[in-house]
Amino acid sequence: MDKKAVLALIGRIHSKANEYITQELEKRGIRGLVVSHGEILVNLYRYQRLSMKELAGKIDKRKNTLTVLVEKLIEFDYVEKTPSPEDGRFFYITLTEKGRLFQKDFEEISTNVYSLIYTGFSEADQEKLMELLEKMYKNL
Repeated sequence: MDKKAVLALIGRIHSKANEYITQELEKRGIRGLVVSHGEILVNLYRYQRLSMKELAGKIDKRKNTLTVLVEKLIEFDYVEKTPSPEDGRFFYITLTEKGRLFQKDFEEISTNVYSLIYTGFSEADQEKLMELLEKMYKNL
């Protein structure tokens, strides 16, 4: 086993998972979404309302990258910007009705892809894998 191939292998896993998710979205007739929207949506499903700063911190993306992703979600009517009631200069990102309705498909696709990638892994294997990947991430 070539230990120096770890980044290439992680990249290939990422590409194959993205391909699977994209195909699942297409099968369901869902247009406009890309895999990178997933982190935004999962956090909005969890917290319902987040500022751009909060969201950027949760998904570890720069604000300008996040802005492009959020604008696309707004364009396709999955999220909306709402002004802060405390300070109108700030906006919150919230789900629209379409975004809330998409949650069922989102969760089904997520469950399916994780089931696929963890096939043959024990619970302990899954936990150890995550522990090691987190360690790698923190090393960078």
